[in-house]
Amino acid sequence: MDIFHILFILSILIAIYVIYWKTTPEGRAYAAEREKEAAPYSIENIVKPLKENPDDISYANSIPSLLNQGSRYYSYNYGTIYNLVLEVLSENPDKIHIKTLCLTIGRLHYGKLRPDNKITIYDEQAIQNDILMRSK
Repeated sequence: MDIFHILFILSILIAIYVIYWKTTPEGRAYAAEREKEAAPYSIENIVKPLKENPDDISYANSIPSLLNQGSRYYSYNYGTIYNLVLEVLSENPDKIHIKTLCLTIGRLHYGKLRPDNKITIYDEQAIQNDILMRSK
């Protein structure tokens, strides 16, 4: 028996164990606890307070760190978050802290589109254009 067959059998055994464990009361309790831990980091729960109170500068400044902490639970679509923050900006075009947040989230979004996670000058210009269009 070669290494491929051993790894294949081992992966099947692990899959069977994981499927079985999820059906046990302990597995269901663990999953429920993880969902409870993850709830504050959902996109809706992060952006909703900003929409409700766009004057809260400290909360707006904490959003990037909330996204960083939430990345343990979620694989965020930064494009969605970027568009939601741009919506908040269009409703509050005079808020400098929301413009700054748009710039930060826009850099995250465009960076995730690149293989090296680094934005280009063209990405920066696209972000600036988005911010300017929402600020009118």
